[in-house]
Amino acid sequence: MNKKFLSAILFGALMVTSTGTFVSCKDYDDDIDEINKELTDIKSQIATLQTKVNEGKWITNLTSTTGGFTVAFNDGSSYTIVNGKDGDKGETGAAGKDGTTVEVKDGYWYVGGEKTDYVAVTKDELGKVKVPYVDTEDGYWYFYNEAGEAVKSSFKAIGATYAVNANGVYTLYVPDANGEMQSIKLPTAGSTLSDVELLGWASLAKLDQDISETTNINKSLTVNYKWVEKITKVYDGNKETTWSAQKTVTKGQVLTTLAPKNANLMTRIVAGADAADMTFTLKNSKGAELPISLGTATQYTGLLSRAASGLYAIALDNTTDTYASAAKYTEKFTAGLYALVEKSGFTSNYYLDVTPNDATVATGMVTKVDGKSINGTVYEVDLNKANVISFTNPEYVYDYYVEAVDPTIAGLFGFSADKANGTFTVTKLADQITTASFKVYVYKLHIDGKIYREEIEIKPVRSLGQEVVYNLGEQTIKSTMTLSIDLADMFTALGNDAAIWKNSTLGAKSLTIVTKDKDGTDVTSTLGAASVLKTASATTTNVYEAVKMELKPITVSSTGAGTMEPGVEYTSTVTFLDASNKALNEIKVKFTPVMPKLSSYITKRDAVWNGNTLMAYFDDPTATQVAAGTTLASTYKMINGFTKLGSTNVADKTTITFTLDTDQKISDTKVVDGGMAEITANVVELFSTTIGNTTKFHAYAQELNVKVNATYLDGAYTFSDEEIEAAGFKVKVQSALEAGKIVPASGASITLPAAAAGEIAKLTPEMITGYTYNDQAYSLFKNATSSSVAYKYTYIKSVEFASTDDVIYTVEGVQDATWSNNKEVAGYAKIKSGNISQTTTTTIKVKVTDMYGYIKTAEIPLTITVGE
Repeated sequence: MNKKFLSAILFGALMVTSTGTFVSCKDYDDDIDEINKELTDIKSQIATLQTKVNEGKWITNLTSTTGGFTVAFNDGSSYTIVNGKDGDKGETGAAGKDGTTVEVKDGYWYVGGEKTDYVAVTKDELGKVKVPYVDTEDGYWYFYNEAGEAVKSSFKAIGATYAVNANGVYTLYVPDANGEMQSIKLPTAGSTLSDVELLGWASLAKLDQDISETTNINKSLTVNYKWVEKITKVYDGNKETTWSAQKTVTKGQVLTTLAPKNANLMTRIVAGADAADMTFTLKNSKGAELPISLGTATQYTGLLSRAASGLYAIALDNTTDTYASAAKYTEKFTAGLYALVEKSGFTSNYYLDVTPNDATVATGMVTKVDGKSINGTVYEVDLNKANVISFTNPEYVYDYYVEAVDPTIAGLFGFSADKANGTFTVTKLADQITTASFKVYVYKLHIDGKIYREEIEIKPVRSLGQEVVYNLGEQTIKSTMTLSIDLADMFTALGNDAAIWKNSTLGAKSLTIVTKDKDGTDVTSTLGAASVLKTASATTTNVYEAVKMELKPITVSSTGAGTMEPGVEYTSTVTFLDASNKALNEIKVKFTPVMPKLSSYITKRDAVWNGNTLMAYFDDPTATQVAAGTTLASTYKMINGFTKLGSTNVADKTTITFTLDTDQKISDTKVVDGGMAEITANVVELFSTTIGNTTKFHAYAQELNVKVNATYLDGAYTFSDEEIEAAGFKVKVQSALEAGKIVPASGASITLPAAAAGEIAKLTPEMITGYTYNDQAYSLFKNATSSSVAYKYTYIKSVEFASTDDVIYTVEGVQDATWSNNKEVAGYAKIKSGNISQTTTTTIKVKVTDMYGYIKTAEIPLTITVGE
């Protein structure tokens, strides 16, 4: 028997529509021609679906329609698959059943809402659905009995399209002209998942809110809830009522503080489809689902301390389910950790610990209307604006709406309330009617089902002109930042009202500034903003042209911490007040504090660089150092490599220091840990070390990696890691003398005549010359003055000459220069010839030791002539 089996579904059941069932449609019509026509139409529809799948589209929904299905794709398109018309007579055999729904309950299949003897879950495969199949020979559905054996049912499928959702893939089955069932797989978004990592939950007011994984993301979630036994009017003797405003609440529902607290699951999702098209729940390892509503996965755009891509936030809220008691709700919370489970069955790591807590509800009171606090006894509102209300203890105020206390009086102000959105609007001013204000009731439903009524007084006001926004863009952080705002654009926006604004009696006398960060947090006191109105001239009063804002990016404390977040936009609301401190109008000033470029504080001295390597040659020793005669430390002041390094100005104080790369190795030994070199106070120093049997300055003439450390405004701010890394360089520490050369003064060889018996030849300064690394010549012999005999080049500590062949010649020492008859008599090396019979070329060894202990050696060609 040729059977077509469907793979078992883990944690799931068969689905055809979005309700989680599948449909077996009607038997073949006896009219074969009609069937063939319908099959041809279905094939065309299936081909269209296949094209969508091949293009990488995925199913977002599959719903039943009259006689078939409608398949919706993520690109917004949809296609309908329709079966043939009903036949007057079915085929011989058991009667087929029309539009039968099949679903799993309690481990058994329910057909048409009635339980069958067919098992969906076998004991040895607990949690796996035994998926029925259609036998392509007889066209009937086959189910399984308790023994796991396939059993023919009375439900016929051949001749009708049907679909199954397994592991996130819809499989659509369609009969061909021969009655053979053909299939097409239609993937859902969940079928493209490759990884889901649950990081925990965070309170997230905005999707671009920067958070720290260690500080803001939590593993344990406490669900503060109240079971609404009934909805009562506290202000009216606790009479029971119903509630429908922005939200609809029913008796027996459980309300939580999850949404008011902005609770969001933080997760990393890797998939080939948009995570917004996926459906997630929270389940434990036994498949028990939490009674928490999960919103759409939305991409997180803020900065997380942990570097990761594909980060999403999923908002949490209570469900609309009802319960007979609070206990029935809390029993849904079981011990153990919970994971994110997509409807395809894909499961994240089990990470979240969730605990219910019966909340102690605090009453929420009106604190602001449209963001404004009470002014005396009234809340002032602007005309033609939808006003929203804020509360104390907002997590316990689940919903609210507004009504006029006296609709007749409120109507004079053009009052209207939008109950579905919790807003109200006024269109007329107090001076247009006979009264200055009116009262409204604010009805507040708390999460315990209690409705409180609060009366507040509203006074409509009119601001001059329209709000003007000044976008100052990036502003470099300084110890004191001054922002100047020209008011010309504001005056243009004010139009005729500009005359009122400038009037000496009615116009602006002072102003207030409130600065908020990107999350809407008031940071005015932290930034210490000061402001003044700048007049057009010293002799003209009340004619203001500009506003000057002074901000303090550093706290006034011993720590001197930074008060601004670089790269984040801030908004200052400037409110202009008249003589009675009544608000005339507002402007908004947007600015983004940014760090100066680190590169602007580092300028290299090109003369001592070779590419990105600082050629660090020891300084010439001073006369005092030479007189002391001690070997100098192998140090180099790295400041010598720069014409600018940091800033000492108070406004932009920048401190830059250097350290060696602690990971760099020479001959498998770490430079720093191995004691080869270090940088202290921006001075690099080399040390002699022993590696193997060799003791020397192993870091000498090596390119050492230097890391840059930089702080701004005494450490209140730091430069970016990218800038710090880019500023790094190499340093190569050397002796100017050792890195040079020693050569004959002219020609390829020093030439000396063979001395007479018992005599010596003189190797004089004119015959041999030393050169530093940059080809600066120096004498290898001491110079004499009336007061001293010393090397003119202070780098030199000593010079030695030695023969390389004692048979040909010997070196009998060096005669230093002397001072005689008020002039210098040059020094020389004493060369004694051996008994040679002909002109001979050999070499002489020269060893120059510098004041830093480094030695330059060279073997110089030496020609001793005989008989010439």
